[in-house]
Amino acid sequence: MKKAAFNIRSLFILLTMLIGVQATISCATGVGDENSNGQGTNSGQSNGSGGGNSAGSGGGNSSGSVSGGGNSSGSTGGGYLPTDCSDYPEPDPQKPPKEGPVFQDTRNGIVNSYKTVIIGTQTWMAENLNYEPLSAPGMHKCYMEGHTDKFLTKAQAQANCDKYGRLYDWATAQTVCPDGWHLPSREEWNALDYFVWDELYQNYEDCAYGWDVGTKLKSTSNWKSGIGVDSYGFNAIGSGYCYLCDDGNLNIHVGKYSSEYEETHWWSSTTYVNQWNPSDATQAYKFNMTAAKNVMNENYDSKSDFLYSVRCIKD
Repeated sequence: MKKAAFNIRSLFILLTMLIGVQATISCATGVGDENSNGQGTNSGQSNGSGGGNSAGSGGGNSSGSVSGGGNSSGSTGGGYLPTDCSDYPEPDPQKPPKEGPVFQDTRNGIVNSYKTVIIGTQTWMAENLNYEPLSAPGMHKCYMEGHTDKFLTKAQAQANCDKYGRLYDWATAQTVCPDGWHLPSREEWNALDYFVWDELYQNYEDCAYGWDVGTKLKSTSNWKSGIGVDSYGFNAIGSGYCYLCDDGNLNIHVGKYSSEYEETHWWSSTTYVNQWNPSDATQAYKFNMTAAKNVMNENYDSKSDFLYSVRCIKD
C-alpha cells in the first residue's frame, strides 16, 4: 500500500501558514489580548535553556518555541505521528549511507579530512567544519574556550574543536567553507529536510517507529538522550553553542557556553527579513536539533550574539 503523494507534512505546513495569516490580520486590526495595550498578541522573548528567545506572551519576535537559543519560526520537520498504523506494511530495511569521497582541507598548512555524504541531489560534509581562519570578520571559538580558570585555554579547547567542529558567528561563517563548498542557504537546508522526510514517510517509518528528520540525521552517539539512527551518515551531534561569547561577557557570566550533548545549531547563509522592519538585517536563519525532539527546526537568531556550527555543502 503506497502512501498518497500529498503527505501530512504538506497539509501541516499549509495549515500553519493559514494560522499565521489569521494571526497577522488580528494584530493588524488590534484584535488580540485585551491586556496588550493595543498591540495585539505576539510571541514574546524569554530565556530558554540555551539563552535565546523562545515563545511566550509579550511583544517579541518568536512564532514558536524551541529548546535553546533562538527565535523560532516553527519546525520544518513533520512532527506528525499517525494514530492508526494497522493498514501500513512494515518499513523496508535501512539502506546504507551513500558516501562521497573524503575531502581534504589543507588551508593554513593543516590537513583536516572530512567525510562526505550524498543525500538526494546534495553532497554534504559529514562533519562540522573545524577551520581556524587567520583573519575573520567576526568571532570564532572552540567550545568552552576562554581566558579565565572557569574555561579552557585555547590549546585545551582544541580537543572540543576536533570533536564538535569550531563555533562561528554568522559573518565569519560566511567565509570559512573551502573552495568548492559553501555555507548552505535556507532553501538548501529545507531541501535536505524535505527529501529526508519524504523518504521516511514513504517507507512508513513515521508511523511504525515515530521517526522524523532529526532521527534520521542524528548520530548514534554524542547525545545526552534521543540519539538518532544516522541513516544517511550525516552525523549530527550535540555540539552546543555559545551566547555573547566575547571574553568580557563570558567573564562576568552574561555570556555562556551551553547545551553540549543536548543541542546542535547550524548557520544558513540566508538573512531573516523582518516583515515589520525590512531594513533590519541583524538576524539570520539557522537550523537545529535537540536531544528532546526528533525533528529538525528552522529558526532565526542574531548574527552577532551567537556562535553556531557550520556544515558545508558542495557547490
